Amino acid sequence: MQASPLGSIHKPAFPGEVSFEKANFVGVADFAHAVFKGPAYFDGATFDDRADFRQVEFQDHADFDEAAFKNGVNFRGAIFNDHAGFERMLAAQDKAVFIAARFRSYVDFEQASFCNGLDMTGVTFQLARRLGPLDVCGSFVLDNCVFAERVSIDAIANRLSATSAVFADGARLGFGGGDIQMKGVDFGRATTLSRYQAPDTPNEKQARRPRLLSLYGAQVASLSLSGINVEACRFFGAHGLESMIIEPSCKWRHTPPHRRCIDREILLEEEEWRLQDERKRHARRRLTRHHQKSPWARHSASNETGDAGAAEYTPLEPNQLAALYRALRKAREENKDQAGAGDLYYGEMEMRRRSELPVGRGRIRAFCDKLIITAYWLLSGYGLKASRAFAFWCSLIVIASFAITRWGLNPSLPFPRSLAFTAESTSGLLRIAAIPRGYELNGVGEGIRACLRILGPVLIGLWLLALRNRVKR
Repeated sequence: MQASPLGSIHKPAFPGEVSFEKANFVGVADFAHAVFKGPAYFDGATFDDRADFRQVEFQDHADFDEAAFKNGVNFRGAIFNDHAGFERMLAAQDKAVFIAARFRSYVDFEQASFCNGLDMTGVTFQLARRLGPLDVCGSFVLDNCVFAERVSIDAIANRLSATSAVFADGARLGFGGGDIQMKGVDFGRATTLSRYQAPDTPNEKQARRPRLLSLYGAQVASLSLSGINVEACRFFGAHGLESMIIEPSCKWRHTPPHRRCIDREILLEEEEWRLQDERKRHARRRLTRHHQKSPWARHSASNETGDAGAAEYTPLEPNQLAALYRALRKAREENKDQAGAGDLYYGEMEMRRRSELPVGRGRIRAFCDKLIITAYWLLSGYGLKASRAFAFWCSLIVIASFAITRWGLNPSLPFPRSLAFTAESTSGLLRIAAIPRGYELNGVGEGIRACLRILGPVLIGLWLLALRNRVKR
């Protein structure tokens, strides 16, 4: 069938049922601004050239099942008042466009394929309950979409963008493939974002874990993440992080493998801050070569975020990072993920320790807090490193034993017996350790024993606390 333009100034109307089933449109199929008052059937139709359905209004059922669009299709501004069917539809070569379309009833995109992307920017779905499974080669765009009812979306694509989308009644989002952009999304009710794998058609895109890039400005209090890669995700600016559920199956960013870096899960924002801090310190010392070889610089170079806006991103301040870690820690504690919560707690305390002192009022108090946090980090790794607290306890016993043997007793006590005396003193906050018969503590010895009675129980308590946290993990 040779398609002829139907005009774009006047609105051509099809008063009754229209059937183009298995028709072959050789030229440009121009249905722009047309009004289909009855059912319209395009099942199995083939469009060899461009298909234009801009501003079309379907007042009754519209069916494009198994239709093949070989050179792109444009449904910009189309209105579907009744059921719309696109089951097993194929859009080859050019992008399929549904910008600002309105689906006022149910819609079916099951097993539809889009070979060069699918753009649904600003689409309104009033009764849609399910989209997909969709196979999109390219970008799947849901920016500014509105879903009035709870919807289930399954899609495989190189990139999913849902900036400022609204899921008024929640959603179940299954995505397989590449990157996910969720800036400004409003998840009205419980929503799950998880990894989707089609059981019958596995491919290379499905083998990759989907990577979440940003939740800036999104309402995420009712969002659950499962099987998602959050290594490159920026959580800053999201609302309701303390109530979000992040399941242990999600993949987090880790510190670089280096002897000075404790292996833990971190946020991309912390790594960016550390890189900026290193650049400042090395610029003052003029050590640019050393910075290029630093573990954080090498780690960042081997883990590119893939976010186009990363170059314009301004790293956060340590106090902002501490608040971010605190919110995410609470979320993982609510989900009983003690291991992940411990790593985020370490990051929170580390950023509090690295934050700058305020100017003026409150500086002395902030300095005391920072001093306590620094001691907490040094002695037990914020209550998470039992080996560190135990090593300090053993070192305290050895050093105190040497000091008492040398200066603390009259006459001098043999070193092995001094070890037993100092070990007993470190565990006796309320009970005084017995002095060996025939020996007497001098002033130096009394001072050493007093220090042991204070520092010993503190280190033992930190050691037991760290052991408890390790068992919980």
